[in-house]
Amino acid sequence: MRGRERRGAGRGGACPGTGSDRAQGGRGSARRGRAPTARPARIPSRADPGRGPAAARERAGAPRRNLGLLNHCGTVSEPDDKADLRARARTRREALPADGVAEASARLARCLGARIPHGASVAAYAGCRGEPDPAPELASLRPDLTFAWPVAHPKSRAMTLRVPDGPLALSRYGIPEPRDGHILPPDAVDLVLVPGLLFTPFGDRLGFGGGYYDRFLGALAKEVTRIGIGYTWQVIDRLPIEKHDIRLTHLALDDGRQAVLSRAGATTEQTDD
Repeated sequence: MRGRERRGAGRGGACPGTGSDRAQGGRGSARRGRAPTARPARIPSRADPGRGPAAARERAGAPRRNLGLLNHCGTVSEPDDKADLRARARTRREALPADGVAEASARLARCLGARIPHGASVAAYAGCRGEPDPAPELASLRPDLTFAWPVAHPKSRAMTLRVPDGPLALSRYGIPEPRDGHILPPDAVDLVLVPGLLFTPFGDRLGFGGGYYDRFLGALAKEVTRIGIGYTWQVIDRLPIEKHDIRLTHLALDDGRQAVLSRAGATTEQTDD
C-alpha cells in the first residue's frame, strides 16, 4: 500500500449489549523548529524497530486540525475541562449505529492486518458503547498473531493481560474479560490496541479517567507499538496533558469510508485499500 499525503471498570463501567460471542481468544483466534517528515506509516517489529515516534514529540510547525468534534459538540477553544470533553465525545460515540461501528471495525482490521509483523503478540480490548473493535476480525485474518485481553483490578487500578482459552465473559462490572487462559507478561507484548475518547495528531490520548491504560502502557518497554483506535472525528488539535500520560506511537482511524493508519506526528497515511 502506498502512502498518501493528508494534513474494565476502568473504561467507564458496564457495556450494555456486549456478549461473549464478540470475542475470540488464544493464538490465531481471538525538534522544535521543523515539521515532521512525511514517511510511509508502518508498524515496526522488535527486530526492526525503525526510527520510532520521535517526530510525534516535535510539535512546532505541525499542522493543527480538528476532524469533527467541533461540529457536533460545540467549539473547543481551551480544552482544559476533561470532564466536559469526555461527556461530549461519549455522547457522540454512543449514538453511532451498530452497523456503522461493525463496518468501521472491519475496515480497521483489514488496515492493521496488512501491517502488523508476523507472529506478534497483541494486547487487544473488547469494544463497547460505540468503540470500534477490530480485534475479532483481525484475529481471523491473522492466525499467526497471539491476542490477549485485559483483566481490570479496580482496587489497584491495574490491568493484566490474559490469552483466553475460550470466549470472553462479562465481569462483575459488565466488562468483557477472559474467564481463563494464561497470562501474557508485559515483556512479551509487541503491540497494543488502545481505545480512547479523543486523540491528538501527536499521539496524546484522553480516556475515561481511571488511569488503567496509563499504568499499563507505562509498564511496557518503550519500543512497544501503541496504536490508538478510533474515528477521525475523535482527533482534535490538543488535549490537557499530565506528566503521567503515555503517548501513542500510531493512530488507526476510520472516517466512514476507509480506515487509515498513520504514525503519530506524521503527515503520511496508509489506507485499507
